[in-house]
Amino acid sequence: MDSFAAAGVDAKVKIGLRMSSQSVAEAEAVGFTKAKGTLGEVLDVVAESDLVVLLISDAAQVRGLCGVRVWVEILRVMG
Repeated sequence: MDSFAAAGVDAKVKIGLRMSSQSVAEAEAVGFTKAKGTLGEVLDVVAESDLVVLLISDAAQVRGLCGVRVWVEILRVMG
Protein backbone atom coordinates (compact mmCIF):
# COMPACT_ATOMS: atom_id res chain seq x y z
CA MET A 1 0.00 0.00 0.00
CA ASP A 2 2.91 2.37 0.62
CA SER A 3 3.90 2.26 -3.06
CA PHE A 4 0.48 3.59 -4.12
CA ALA A 5 0.77 6.52 -1.73
CA ALA A 6 4.34 7.23 -2.82
CA ALA A 7 3.22 7.26 -6.46
CA GLY A 8 0.33 9.60 -5.67
CA VAL A 9 -2.27 7.00 -6.60
CA ASP A 10 -5.53 7.38 -4.72
CA ALA A 11 -6.58 3.72 -4.59
CA LYS A 12 -7.92 1.53 -1.84
CA VAL A 13 -6.53 -2.00 -1.80
CA LYS A 14 -9.04 -4.61 -0.63
CA ILE A 15 -8.56 -8.32 -0.12
CA GLY A 16 -11.45 -10.66 -0.84
CA LEU A 17 -11.27 -14.03 0.85
CA ARG A 18 -13.56 -16.80 1.92
CA MET A 19 -14.14 -15.84 5.54
CA SER A 20 -13.41 -19.45 6.52
CA SER A 21 -9.94 -19.19 4.93
CA GLN A 22 -6.83 -19.42 7.07
CA SER A 23 -5.56 -16.43 5.08
CA VAL A 24 -8.00 -14.12 6.90
CA ALA A 25 -5.74 -14.14 9.98
CA GLU A 26 -2.71 -13.44 7.80
CA ALA A 27 -4.45 -10.50 6.10
CA GLU A 28 -5.51 -9.10 9.48
CA ALA A 29 -1.98 -9.50 10.81
CA VAL A 30 -0.71 -7.06 8.17
CA GLY A 31 -3.49 -4.52 8.68
CA PHE A 32 -6.39 -5.51 6.42
CA THR A 33 -9.71 -5.50 8.36
CA LYS A 34 -13.44 -5.60 7.77
CA ALA A 35 -13.77 -2.52 10.00
CA LYS A 36 -11.51 -0.48 7.67
CA GLY A 37 -13.26 -1.89 4.59
CA THR A 38 -10.06 -3.49 3.33
CA LEU A 39 -11.05 -7.13 3.92
CA GLY A 40 -14.22 -8.91 2.90
CA GLU A 41 -15.93 -11.86 1.31
CA VAL A 42 -14.68 -12.54 -2.23
CA LEU A 43 -17.92 -11.87 -4.11
CA ASP A 44 -18.66 -8.72 -2.12
CA VAL A 45 -15.22 -7.29 -2.84
CA VAL A 46 -15.52 -8.15 -6.55
CA ALA A 47 -18.94 -6.49 -6.75
CA GLU A 48 -17.66 -3.28 -5.11
CA SER A 49 -14.44 -2.98 -7.11
CA ASP A 50 -13.49 -1.06 -10.23
CA LEU A 51 -10.45 -3.26 -10.85
CA VAL A 52 -10.02 -6.87 -9.78
CA VAL A 53 -6.82 -8.87 -9.70
CA LEU A 54 -7.76 -12.48 -9.06
CA LEU A 55 -5.09 -14.77 -7.68
CA ILE A 56 -6.48 -18.26 -7.29
CA SER A 57 -5.25 -21.82 -7.58
CA ASP A 58 -6.52 -23.99 -10.42
CA ALA A 59 -8.07 -26.38 -7.90
CA ALA A 60 -10.05 -23.59 -6.25
CA GLN A 61 -11.35 -22.39 -9.60
CA VAL A 62 -12.76 -25.83 -10.31
CA ARG A 63 -14.24 -26.19 -6.79
CA GLY A 64 -16.59 -23.30 -6.80
CA LEU A 65 -15.70 -19.77 -7.61
CA CYS A 66 -18.25 -19.78 -10.40
CA GLY A 67 -19.83 -16.79 -8.67
CA VAL A 68 -16.70 -14.74 -9.37
CA ARG A 69 -16.94 -15.57 -13.05
CA VAL A 70 -20.59 -14.47 -13.06
CA TRP A 71 -19.73 -11.12 -11.40
CA VAL A 72 -16.83 -10.52 -13.77
CA GLU A 73 -19.12 -11.11 -16.73
CA ILE A 74 -21.85 -8.85 -15.31
CA LEU A 75 -19.38 -6.06 -14.61
CA ARG A 76 -17.75 -6.47 -18.04
CA VAL A 77 -21.12 -6.03 -19.74
CA MET A 78 -21.97 -3.01 -17.56
CA GLY A 79 -18.69 -1.42 -18.60
